[in-house]
Amino acid sequence: MKAKSLFMCMMLAMPLGFTACSNDTEEVLEPEVQNTVKGTDTRDVDDRPYYWYDGHKEYLSYVENTSFIVFYEKDKESLYNSLSELGIDCSSIEDQEYNTRMHFIEDGPAVNYGEGCRWIKLDVAYQTLENKLPDAISITPLFTNEFNTPFALCNVFYISYGGPMESLEEIIKDYNVEIMGKMEVLNIYFIWCTKDSEGSPLDIANKIYESGKVSWTEPTFHGLGRSAIDI
Repeated sequence: MKAKSLFMCMMLAMPLGFTACSNDTEEVLEPEVQNTVKGTDTRDVDDRPYYWYDGHKEYLSYVENTSFIVFYEKDKESLYNSLSELGIDCSSIEDQEYNTRMHFIEDGPAVNYGEGCRWIKLDVAYQTLENKLPDAISITPLFTNEFNTPFALCNVFYISYGGPMESLEEIIKDYNVEIMGKMEVLNIYFIWCTKDSEGSPLDIANKIYESGKVSWTEPTFHGLGRSAIDI
């Protein structure tokens, strides 16, 4: 896991941590070959957030009353006005660059969506901001892992899929997400989510993996104040 996470960290300019849904040495599956989700129990009623690693669920914990907001720099003033209308003091908020620029071997419809983006962290529950910030690209929660390290859920996740982009578009069509592009290594596709997607990036990544139609999916996390986090 650490080796693949290091590879991902080098690909992105912003400090991300990565989780995996398969063994690092697992071969990429062909489109007609489904993965095997090991250890899945339909009686599992645990409602904690999770991601898949090596065919098993790894659970996370929410950081209460926090949110991670991604937006376009051109919409900053309008976004801050919306926050002010909700009674949130924006005078001390520090926004930072959210860089998802990549060089793909095959560009997708969302190849330029990550340009000119910024992010902020607020001490406000992300649920209270849903449907109230029209200028936000995404509004996601923060989590902690077993070491109580806080990190934010990003709006980009990866899919390892051995088929063509057109086939993957058919798999993801019901989630209101778009493909940024494809990397040559491991047949990795970058998927762009927004607040209007059908679920959070974490939930969508899980559902697509659980469909058995892709090799693995991998949500991305922003390590606040750290160079990278490998959970």
